[in-house]
Amino acid sequence: MKSSRDANLPPLGAAGISAAPLGVRSEQPAQPSARTILTARLCEIVTWPGTRITPADRQLAAEVLMALLRAAPAAERHRLAERLVMVVDPPRALLRYLAVDEIGVSQRLLEEGIGFDDSDLMAVIRGGYTPHRLAIAGRKGLSELLADELIRLGEPGVILKVLSNPRARISQTGLDLAVNASQSDPALPVALLQRPELKPNQALMMFWWAAPIERQVILRRYTAERRTLAEGVTEAFRVAAAESWQDPEVRKALQVIERRGRNRAAAPKSPFDNIEHAIAVAAAQGMSKFIAAEIGYLAGVKPVTITRVLTDHSGEAIGVFAKAVGLKRVDLDALWTALRRPKGDHGSETPYAQMRYAFEILSTTKAQTALRYWNWSFSADAQDLSDGPDDGAEDTLLLQPARRNALLLSRLFSAD
Repeated sequence: MKSSRDANLPPLGAAGISAAPLGVRSEQPAQPSARTILTARLCEIVTWPGTRITPADRQLAAEVLMALLRAAPAAERHRLAERLVMVVDPPRALLRYLAVDEIGVSQRLLEEGIGFDDSDLMAVIRGGYTPHRLAIAGRKGLSELLADELIRLGEPGVILKVLSNPRARISQTGLDLAVNASQSDPALPVALLQRPELKPNQALMMFWWAAPIERQVILRRYTAERRTLAEGVTEAFRVAAAESWQDPEVRKALQVIERRGRNRAAAPKSPFDNIEHAIAVAAAQGMSKFIAAEIGYLAGVKPVTITRVLTDHSGEAIGVFAKAVGLKRVDLDALWTALRRPKGDHGSETPYAQMRYAFEILSTTKAQTALRYWNWSFSADAQDLSDGPDDGAEDTLLLQPARRNALLLSRLFSAD
């Protein structure tokens, strides 16, 4: 029988009373180890401001800390990386160590860390993995050196992020590399056309593998009238004619600048009276290699150029050619018929509609700019390309612009 005193006691296991067996101590919270305490303390010390710690002491603390971090949990390394984001002059070795850590640790440090210089980030680009390069590609104020290196490595996702970064600075070398890479990634032409650094020659080369909507942007934005240029070299035309066009480089250069749409000297030597006559014959008989070559001859462009124009997978290049040489709409339709290509329905996305659209939006002089530049790039020094580099974008970029473009285009069409 319980005593009155026992009746007032709470049962075992109730609040405030341990249910542990008699003679067994309840577990106490584990005390942090010396390693844990030391690591945490050193993480604080290395991020102290310069007014609180000397550079020598900070460096020593960093060296000791790096030995401990190898066994530290990712959460501890992440906290340290977060602390270092806003440190102006962190220990360089420690910064690089954390920068190439797993991306969950290093991402914000790479994206926003103010203590990096270009040599630090270049080491991460070359020694890290794709997630590290993606993080660096989004940095504000990304320098030309870093942007070019990120593009040079050829990872489409990284290139796209660099091009999409409005605060990135990209050199013309970097843009040339990106234009070259855009042949195999349809997202890159879209991003390249947003870059203010893109030059007309780069855009006009990209035309050949761009989608129809990007081609329209290129034709509207990157073709020029050339009036001022043509007027500025009038004397050069006169002297070159007096010299019977003996200098091949001068002849090629002036062909790009001149504003004539046709080869006036070609008609007396051709079996066709003019381009319209050649097109009419082709519309009746079908386009042959001979007639195509004669059309190019009458227009003053090389056989390789007229071949690429007439075999364009879409229709814009044909529209550009027709406007450049002064064809009328009826002749444009006859040319399409001569190529035996269907008009399809009346939608805006058919090759025929794209050809007509290019023909309508361009002035004659702008169309001539595109055609003459393509002709220059397709044919410039093409006979000597076998003596130049045959591999690698870096070697290609050492060439003169026209030769480089000829090499890029020859690679593109040789893959067809």
